[in-house]
Amino acid sequence: MSKFKYCPMCAEPRADNSKYCSKCNFEFLTGKYVKVQEEEIKITEKVSQEEFVESNQLIQDTSLKINVLISRYLNYSLSNKFNENLPLSIIREYISSCLNSKVPSDFDDNYLQSLDALLNDEGYKNSINLFLQWIDENRSHLPGLVLNQYMIPHQNNVNRIEEILDLELEKNEDNDLFFDLLNKFLISEKEFIERLI
Repeated sequence: MSKFKYCPMCAEPRADNSKYCSKCNFEFLTGKYVKVQEEEIKITEKVSQEEFVESNQLIQDTSLKINVLISRYLNYSLSNKFNENLPLSIIREYISSCLNSKVPSDFDDNYLQSLDALLNDEGYKNSINLFLQWIDENRSHLPGLVLNQYMIPHQNNVNRIEEILDLELEKNEDNDLFFDLLNKFLISEKEFIERLI
């Protein structure tokens, strides 16, 4: 039995011939100092079915609003540039379908500012994370058709955004910002699809 009465590392009194210092874990019997690090334990709560459904609905609603804002801006921009309504066939159907969508008009006519706000909305981002977390937790018993059902709208967004980004809109500050926001949405949608697969 070692004769340490105090810990040589931190001077803590040794309690009842214990093997280790209660303060710094110095090993009295061997004279070794073993630094014990507390491991961080990350506890993640499982996503409930209700949270998943709510998240999915918020993602769908926000995606619709985003598409409506994109279509409104395109309609405005193209109408001003070409002096006629919906001149480009590659986006005619997209614009007309989104413009006719029934979406709550809780955003004003500043399309770009509203689009930026939606893309940066924390509730929207959290919903995406909750949705994908639920998918990961339940992936083993989800048929591929279910995952495909969730992926199709996002793949459609990717396809449409890529078409719009190929357009040669007039170079100006608003159109530059518009393309920046589209790229941000495109990256977000591609990341969603990658995590979903």
